[in-house]
Amino acid sequence: MLQYHQIHPLEAISLSPSSFSLIELLCCPITSNESSLIVDVQTPTSTASQAHGNPLYALTLCFSTMQGSFIDPLSFRLREPTTYDATQYYSAGGGHEPENTNHAKAPYGQSVRAGTFQGAHHFVVQNQTMAEKIEYIFSGTSVMGIIYPFIDPNAALDSSARDPPPRCHPGTRVHINEDLIAWLNSPDRGFDMRWLCGPAGTGKSAIAQTFAEVCFELGRLGAAFFFSRPNGRDKSKTVIPSLVYQLCLHCPAYKVIVIEIIVNDPQLLQKAVGIQFKRLLIEPFVQLKMKGHPCSRQPLVIILDGLDECAGIPAQCLFIRLISEHVRLMRGFPLLWFLSSRQESHLKQSFSRITVCGRDELVFDQESRDDVKRYLRDQFIRAREENPYTTTPEWPPQAQLDDLVEMTSGYFQFAEIAVKYVNDPEVGDPVKQLNLLIAYLTTTQRIGVNNPLCILDALYTRILSNVPQEVLPTTLDILAQLALSSPHWSGKHMSAQVLCNVLRLEQHTFYGALAKLHSVILVPAPANACLESLRFYHASFPDYLLDTGRSGKFGITKSWAFEIMASRYLDWYEVLIASTNLNDFLNVADGCAEPVSVSLTRHVLGYAWQPFDWGSKCKSERVFSRLLDFDFRYINAHGRESVPWLVNWIHRHPSYPIDFELLEHVKHLTGEKSVIPGVKLPFPDFGRFMFPAFNLSRELLFLGCGQKTVAVLFTRSRNPSIDVINIEVGLSAELVSRYRRMIDQHDEPGWIEEIIEMFNEESLREALE
Repeated sequence: MLQYHQIHPLEAISLSPSSFSLIELLCCPITSNESSLIVDVQTPTSTASQAHGNPLYALTLCFSTMQGSFIDPLSFRLREPTTYDATQYYSAGGGHEPENTNHAKAPYGQSVRAGTFQGAHHFVVQNQTMAEKIEYIFSGTSVMGIIYPFIDPNAALDSSARDPPPRCHPGTRVHINEDLIAWLNSPDRGFDMRWLCGPAGTGKSAIAQTFAEVCFELGRLGAAFFFSRPNGRDKSKTVIPSLVYQLCLHCPAYKVIVIEIIVNDPQLLQKAVGIQFKRLLIEPFVQLKMKGHPCSRQPLVIILDGLDECAGIPAQCLFIRLISEHVRLMRGFPLLWFLSSRQESHLKQSFSRITVCGRDELVFDQESRDDVKRYLRDQFIRAREENPYTTTPEWPPQAQLDDLVEMTSGYFQFAEIAVKYVNDPEVGDPVKQLNLLIAYLTTTQRIGVNNPLCILDALYTRILSNVPQEVLPTTLDILAQLALSSPHWSGKHMSAQVLCNVLRLEQHTFYGALAKLHSVILVPAPANACLESLRFYHASFPDYLLDTGRSGKFGITKSWAFEIMASRYLDWYEVLIASTNLNDFLNVADGCAEPVSVSLTRHVLGYAWQPFDWGSKCKSERVFSRLLDFDFRYINAHGRESVPWLVNWIHRHPSYPIDFELLEHVKHLTGEKSVIPGVKLPFPDFGRFMFPAFNLSRELLFLGCGQKTVAVLFTRSRNPSIDVINIEVGLSAELVSRYRRMIDQHDEPGWIEEIIEMFNEESLREALE
């Protein structure tokens, strides 16, 4: 009876037979006190064998100490192991050799470490616990060692290169994390593939990290790859080998199959990604599922975070196509897929065509703002505890915390950068750092202040660096239009299609210029462009663009933007005013709630003069010459409320004969009342000017030259008004009646007290006076 006892220290005996196709191990008596025996058979290192590239073959035979006087003769062949169920050889009831013994020899450069009883038969082992280890050797290197050079170890979940990794702050992102865990554990999940998307800096990687850690704790993590282009974790050829390597560590049964596949095809790791995906990821789990292996009963999760950081758009789309096709054809497979990325245009298009993928989108909503507020509050408490000598128990002031929460607007990366700046261990003074941060974010006077948002700026710079150089001028033109437009007009009234028309761009040019910016700008699909507008996800991006000290070559200077935008709107204004049929030269969008021609006209007439407000200090000969030739006679009907912006840029006193003719009209309108020539600059905007004034006053200026000149009368009163008078139209009876009625209302007693009582503010009296 052969018994398996504790293994004693080993001795090695080397043999070098002339023929190594068959090794006969003769009977060798071993007493119970003798040590285990290792027989190491080495191939002769002859010139002929070296010429054939024949490396070292090794066969290790391990025998445990036996209680008995002899061992039956055993014969072993050097051969490549075949796929078989190990239980038929090592079952308690004994086993027999498979009927098919025509095994292929191991390929050159490969050898097999044989098990203790490989090839043995006709014996029984009872009441013993044994472990069998089968390991392939490639010229002295294990298969796992062969895979390792092809992986990216820094992209793994627990990589030291990512330490500390981003993860969700306790109590934040609760809903999405709970939903992912429910998806993992649900046997009736609707999708085997999920895509988490959102703008840059919204915490996608933190969610992916947190979910991966939960899966690992539950024994459900198959593999994870965290892309990062700045850190070099972006090579598509390392993705599949990295996933395979991690799966081998987490699932031994999978490893056995993968080892055999690589032994049979040593060049597989250098083949196309699609081939590797099928052979190394899908086929092994197909075998495990067919055998009913326990690891196939509860699916493992594979996580690909930051897919947009993978080098090359074709590679990104390839992974999506491979995974989605597999999920579509093989529902209920032992693998679940979780992908996260920014909302780049090509990724949105790829996922929009997939019906077997769930979608989770991170947005700047009230929940994200509450989460950021919790994060900031907890981190400031931590900073206070870490700096007891420089902070007080009341720090930070509630007003400062509220200001910072308002500025972050639910933007996690902005909040994280702010926390790192405030609690900088090199400075050790959170009070000072928070004061500097708030001052930096609330003022334009930033000279001498170190930029606390340099990390965020680096992110924006990297995003803009992806825009091709030949496209960049168009991209910056669009960004300037968006960054410097009034919030009113950059909202729902200025659709993406209207903006495209204002810039005189073809659809393909417009969307091509925005293709790399979907992570920082909401870009509606062409089908919705007539109703939806472009908008920045967070105010920090336009702030970055308009501060050339931060944005460098991607900066937008007001002088440049003013010149192109003011000239553009002057051109549009004249064209629209002179046109009798707008549809003759404007695109009309079928199926839209309102023709684009109507929306475009409303935008141009309402916004044309706004650049002269924020550009009042800009100087441009090109714009000035356009204004001298501009026909201001039509401004009375369209855009009178915008005249104050224009007045701050260009105006004059009466000097031409036509000016004095217009002055006579003004005298008739006012009933020969006194009029102050010129206006007090800077002139208030229309909203402040139209507020009731206690003291009646009139101011007059002239715009334009020659017959295109108009007189602009500003009347401050109970009901302020701006009236534009041109020589061709003159004064209508209706205008004279309305104006004099306005003056009579100003003379009515009691209205000042009514206004003060309405607002209930003593400061209002001072403002009106």
